[in-house]
Amino acid sequence: MKDTHTMWRPSLCLCIVGVLLVCTLRHGWAEEKPTSRPTRASKERPQTRQGAPKQRAPLLFEASTRERKKPTLSAGSDEVEQKRLSTYSQDQTSDLLRAVPGLHISQHTGRGKAHQFFARGFDAVHGSELELRVQGIPINERSNIHGQGYADIGFLLPTAVQRLRYRMGPFSGHQGDFAITGTLEFDLGLTQRGLSITGSLGSFWQKQLALAWGPRGQDTETFVVAQFGESDGFGSGRSWREARTLAQYQFRWRKLTIRLLAGAHVSDFESAGVLREIDFERGNIDFYDVQREGLGGRSSRVLGQLHVTWKTYKQSMTWMLYVMGRSLRLKENFTGYLLYPQGDTFEQRHDFVQTGGQMVYKRNGYLFGRRQQLEAGVEYRLDGIEQAQHRLTDAGQRHTTEIDSSIQSMSLASWLTARMRLSRWFRWQLSTRLTLLDLDIEDRVFEAPRTPTRHATGLHVAPRTMLRFRLSRMWKIFASYGLGFRSVQARSLKDGETIPLQEAHHAELGARLVLKNRLYASLSLFGVYTAQELVFDHASATNIYTGAGLRLGGELNLRLKLFVKGLWLDASVTYSDGRLVKDNSPVPYSTRLLVRGGLVYRWQSRDRFWAVMSSIRGNVIGPRPLPFGLESDTIVQLQFVTKVDIGPVFVRIDINNLLNQQWKDGQFVYSSTFDPSQGKQLLPQLHYTAGQPLRLLVSLGVRVF
Repeated sequence: MKDTHTMWRPSLCLCIVGVLLVCTLRHGWAEEKPTSRPTRASKERPQTRQGAPKQRAPLLFEASTRERKKPTLSAGSDEVEQKRLSTYSQDQTSDLLRAVPGLHISQHTGRGKAHQFFARGFDAVHGSELELRVQGIPINERSNIHGQGYADIGFLLPTAVQRLRYRMGPFSGHQGDFAITGTLEFDLGLTQRGLSITGSLGSFWQKQLALAWGPRGQDTETFVVAQFGESDGFGSGRSWREARTLAQYQFRWRKLTIRLLAGAHVSDFESAGVLREIDFERGNIDFYDVQREGLGGRSSRVLGQLHVTWKTYKQSMTWMLYVMGRSLRLKENFTGYLLYPQGDTFEQRHDFVQTGGQMVYKRNGYLFGRRQQLEAGVEYRLDGIEQAQHRLTDAGQRHTTEIDSSIQSMSLASWLTARMRLSRWFRWQLSTRLTLLDLDIEDRVFEAPRTPTRHATGLHVAPRTMLRFRLSRMWKIFASYGLGFRSVQARSLKDGETIPLQEAHHAELGARLVLKNRLYASLSLFGVYTAQELVFDHASATNIYTGAGLRLGGELNLRLKLFVKGLWLDASVTYSDGRLVKDNSPVPYSTRLLVRGGLVYRWQSRDRFWAVMSSIRGNVIGPRPLPFGLESDTIVQLQFVTKVDIGPVFVRIDINNLLNQQWKDGQFVYSSTFDPSQGKQLLPQLHYTAGQPLRLLVSLGVRVF
């Protein structure tokens, strides 16, 4: 809220950055490193046949457009390459997110709808507190009718994700709207070159056909992938059909690297809805039963991107432009006949066209005898949104229109980041992000005191900083602070109102231990203070404010190479305790404990004709606090993946829920009336959505050339 944001923090950060700029201009940015500290390139080299020293240009940037491993200044930040991502299930892109410590995902109302995210004690619903980007393109949808920050990554193909970057906490200047708990960013590419065709057959008559082509001799960022699939789903009312494709081409010309991306996705799916636990306990329904027929939806998307990078030894410039069209249809019912005697089933429609761009300039130089870097960035985004929500009778006829709106959203952001090496052991990054948000709302269904047309603007300044101190070659310690924010639902604003961006103060202390090719371990302690908590209300299908909240927790992440050749262990433990400040009660639906562990084994023959990869992983999700003092069930799951390559042919087996347990993917507490003959039942009840039973997917593929 505005009253919690004092002006001294951004002013202080701007002053510090200003002093740094003045010093830079006064001392100058050296073309080369001072001779008092000679570079590696200037050291003695072997003599040529003519006796002259062999010259070698300093290597600053790699041949690829992205640096393979960027130094992180936060203990909770890292990246996962495609080789390690391939050891996770490849059914959906969301399966790859299990590689992110402390992040739990759920898809409790049918495949095709955006996932629900839980991170660092937050129930981020469909993305309200977690920023997602694909090569810089923001995926979170502002003012989505189903939830603020709605982020659907169903258009991505797992085989095309070259790198997954996760940055827990809003500690960097380029992190924008919804980066309360952090940012996930997907880099696209295809490591395996040539053409491969894969056919899959699995439980519940799941059938898939996938094609992947990476032209040999081209960059890994050049590829074409496509996938088509369908399934009857487990139980009734859970079938789905989808098609998705991505194509990207990258080429270089002198100092320029140009990348073009195009993609499309369409999905039709059914939803079983929510069930009351008391009905299952009484034997009135089966565990995998369906609430009612006809629920589900349709989702589609098209996108295009142009990415241009210009790099020299001293500086670099990046331009990015994108356009994206999106359509979403949902039909769901959480409460039966509680709100309307004709039925509470709602039909939601959300269509938008989003365009945007980004320009980032980086300048390298030497100041005070050490290499420094300044980064300046500008980002804009335009959204044109049409949305509506109607209530339906059991026969599918509309009886009430609750929402019918047109929204125009514009945002402009800029940031300045200074990356400073103050000594051989100490690095400091200081950032300030400035965001302007402008909204125009045309509401064709409105209630006083709101008017049919409204306009609102908001300005936000977010200071952020990260420190890294290297104790030795193996040990590093970190300290980070950042002010994150999220925009609010446009329909909730009044005419002329200053947009009240919701803020969160996020701080982290951590340490990291790295033994090359042997051990990676990190420990982080974090605290998050939010001025307003948002909790999803299933009766109104909207988020409601519950006051300020505080979360304290810690996270341990470990990757260890065992003594058996090719065998690795990875594990993580995350604990967070979220409390409402007003009464110290637990924040509803927030995650507390998440434990992950797994073993990965790889073997390859000397001639690379034979190759084997196997992994087994387990997850434990502790009970989450629910409203009225209740708790959700503990979830324990096992996943198994194995792949055998025999020359150009490969076989892959993915098994989820290896123990075939009956588990509840989602649990909620609210009032509902599913049987109108019994009158309105106002007492809150436990509701659940059934998780997927054991699922086997067998894939057979061949590499043509």
